[in-house]
Amino acid sequence: MFRNFQLALLFLTEAQKGASSSYHPYILTLPRHFDSLVHWSDRELEELQYGSTEPEQQFLQEVSALLQHTVKASGYALHSAHPRDA
Repeated sequence: MFRNFQLALLFLTEAQKGASSSYHPYILTLPRHFDSLVHWSDRELEELQYGSTEPEQQFLQEVSALLQHTVKASGYALHSAHPRDA
């Protein structure tokens, strides 16, 4: 933990130096902002769940209906390997 603190302090010190820092080119590549799931609300985390949004549910229903129609039209049954086995 202490080493992480030292590293953070080093970066802050070097960032303060700006272009005169030997770390300046590297510091420029670091993100200025980041988002972490730790800071997300329960509602935001819930939205990550598969099929949790209304458009996703509608899409899944449409795909399911299309698949069922295609299977019926082909003469195959979902549990069967061949039409004659249905």
